[in-house]
Amino acid sequence: MPVKRMAGSLKDPAGIPLRVAEVGYVVVGSIVIVKLDVHTVQLRWFAVGSVMRGMGVGNALMDTAMAFCREKGYTALELWTLDILLAAKRLYREYWVSRWKQK
Repeated sequence: MPVKRMAGSLKDPAGIPLRVAEVGYVVVGSIVIVKLDVHTVQLRWFAVGSVMRGMGVGNALMDTAMAFCREKGYTALELWTLDILLAAKRLYREYWVSRWKQK
């Protein structure tokens, strides 16, 4: 989904953190953090190109997103995913247990 279309689907795209991973000048991954309320954000459009999977791109994007959430003081995080996205679900579980919920 093109970035302009992604931003257009948000209620208030101003100030929404979009992070991309690049190799050269090619975007190979993305993650967006959408503020739901004072304490809660939602991870959206987390994607890594198939050629780059298993190379740490997803971890780097999640590290960046989690650091942003901690810096801003968010205490709850939501996401939607599909059962067929096994690698993504594994990554989410790792971050929820060892990084997001760790105090």
